[in-house]
Amino acid sequence: MFKGKARGAGFFTLKNAVACRILKRFRQLSDREIRQTKKDAKTSLPNFPKAVIVFHDEAVKFLSTDRKGSKEENDTLDKIAETIRQAKKDGVKMEVCMYAVKIFGVDPDTIMPEIEKVENGWISVSGYQAQGYSLITVP
Repeated sequence: MFKGKARGAGFFTLKNAVACRILKRFRQLSDREIRQTKKDAKTSLPNFPKAVIVFHDEAVKFLSTDRKGSKEENDTLDKIAETIRQAKKDGVKMEVCMYAVKIFGVDPDTIMPEIEKVENGWISVSGYQAQGYSLITVP
């Protein structure tokens, strides 16, 4: 299936309030399926696939270290932050659209340090597609 490919590459684009659910699902992927994917990739590809997550639209609200919500909301944000830190350790590159950060009133200084700041997430997504990355939808 991967003959002739040196490396698989995919990216996730997270743009709205559903991103919280997606990040919870990604955390489950990190705990189980990503490890299995790594094992499978070692036998199918000469290099492990690259993965990138691009956060834009309302999803940028989940990336702030500022905690102004209820205990339940803050607990959810802490779990998202833990997932992001683990994804970074697992080699996932993450970017946040600074245009969306501005539009949604998130203080840029509070964006988690694990996430690279890019001027425009849509342009970043287009750039990854031009490099051969495939969009991966997480149900």
